[in-house]
Amino acid sequence: WYFKDLGDEGSKITLNIEFEFKNRFLGMTLGKFFEKSCNTLMDAFIQRAAQVYE
Repeated sequence: WYFKDLGDEGSKITLNIEFEFKNRFLGMTLGKFFEKSCNTLMDAFIQRAAQVYE
């Protein structure tokens, strides 16, 4: 997680996750699922921040 203060404009939050599967088939199969899970995590963070700070 990276947080950058943008002053009156708010904040910019970045989540950077790198992952690699040793098994290529597993990577192809689970890679998209893992990516979707990370996006869901970020969406939940944004929704909660909106509830708390808006």
